[in-house]
Amino acid sequence: MNFDSHTLHPKTLLNIKTYSDPVAVESYCKEKVLYPIEYDIVKNFFPPPPAHILDIGCGAGRTTGHLMSMGYKAVGIDLSEDLLVRARKQLPEAKFFKMDACQLSFDKASFEAAFFSFNGIDCIYPEASRFQAFRETYRVLKSKGVFCFSSHNVWGRFGRNFNPKAWKSLLPFILKQIKNKNFFEGYWVYPESNGSQLLYSKLPWINISFLESLGYKVQAVLGGKKRFDPEYKFWIPDKQEIKLDKSKGVKTSLLNIALTCHHIHYVALKL
Repeated sequence: MNFDSHTLHPKTLLNIKTYSDPVAVESYCKEKVLYPIEYDIVKNFFPPPPAHILDIGCGAGRTTGHLMSMGYKAVGIDLSEDLLVRARKQLPEAKFFKMDACQLSFDKASFEAAFFSFNGIDCIYPEASRFQAFRETYRVLKSKGVFCFSSHNVWGRFGRNFNPKAWKSLLPFILKQIKNKNFFEGYWVYPESNGSQLLYSKLPWINISFLESLGYKVQAVLGGKKRFDPEYKFWIPDKQEIKLDKSKGVKTSLLNIALTCHHIHYVALKL
């Protein structure tokens, strides 16, 4: 499958570059399993194995490997060649491709589910290209296919730290935005140990609105504080009778999630 990096925006390429840092690569290679909130989403909303799953932004194979161990037929794609090299080494039996989520090289209705984890979709700049990734995912999903992705919600970052001590730690983050020319587009500068990233970070209603405009039905919105924390919050729209089996999720309002959760997971069904 051919890949042309010239089609990517320079700011997207800068975001991807941070994932090629040797320290970052080694860090991602150490993680082998789905986070608790991700595992609960797969168990409660994804079709049963051996469904075909497109793992977008697969990195070094953390999610792909775990999905395969659960019996799924997963295909991983990413834009970081350094991470893909390690993914292929760690999971030689898996299929990995270097591919742009905005231009998927798969036929229409190829997958029963798509998974874009770890806020990877927020690396795409500008917003129009990010929404194109939504469209492409919709195209390659079968009818009743499930799309799950996670995204930053900067207002939840402020809300979860609503105390004087925690706000002190937010000061460097706030100062980073002074020279951020993309602030009013909803992109915030996130300082990392290996450089800064420009990441999309808007309130959940924006993501929900666009999903629905494409023809998705949002099934759940979930938010947690830490990656490996088994406790999280979830919201089920339209009074749907969905019960999360064997989870430690606490049902709440979408407003509560928006004000207290920095990382939000969305689960949507293609109608």
